[in-house]
Amino acid sequence: MMHHPIGVPACFSSGERSDNDSVPVMRIGQNLLMSVYHIKIGSQCQAITVTWYKNFLLHGLSVSVDHYCCKVELKPWFFWRKEGSKRFVVNGKSVDVVWDLKAAKFDGETEPQSNYYVAILCDQEVVLLLGDLKKECIQEDGL
Repeated sequence: MMHHPIGVPACFSSGERSDNDSVPVMRIGQNLLMSVYHIKIGSQCQAITVTWYKNFLLHGLSVSVDHYCCKVELKPWFFWRKEGSKRFVVNGKSVDVVWDLKAAKFDGETEPQSNYYVAILCDQEVVLLLGDLKKECIQEDGL
């Protein structure tokens, strides 16, 4: 049986402080839920880590592939947009993270329980689709 170590995404600190660090991202009292998926980016299989976290101020989402990371914080302020997208390049391939969390229901949990989607695309092709609004994702974003 093969064992593949799963590291904490680069978006999060190890808790150790150096002189160059500001406040660490992970704090006591923060809940974390990490899921690892194997997806195909180009011709290579990659592990993608999707991490949901929450503390007393906000919910957040981190998507990591290799050392590339996309971090989204769901701030409670009224004017903050809870849908959008971010792009980064992995092994020469364009990777997009597209999300709609504006109606997400967390029900006290770390990850949303309903009314959301998060899509991971590689070169305009959906490689991972999370949430219960998959139909809306395809209609709204043309995926």
